[in-house]
Amino acid sequence: MEIVEKVKNVVESAFPNGEADIDYSKRSGKVSGYLIWDGFDSLEQLDRQKKLWEVLRNRLGRDATRVSFIFTYTPREYRAMTAH
Repeated sequence: MEIVEKVKNVVESAFPNGEADIDYSKRSGKVSGYLIWDGFDSLEQLDRQKKLWEVLRNRLGRDATRVSFIFTYTPREYRAMTAH
């Protein structure tokens, strides 16, 4: 889906060495996912979201309304969350 690639490219180019996983929901017609980036290390969750949404609005324009949510994690947080 075009919007998935568009959002993934915007996010990964704005957050160098970040890894985004973006999916499309047929039910909502929106995209969502997560972004893992080591630059989030010193930021609170609210500040991470502000930074992310500023990028989305500035680079996607009206298409930013097609994004439902993107969770933000540091690599360490993501590893801890997915450890079995």
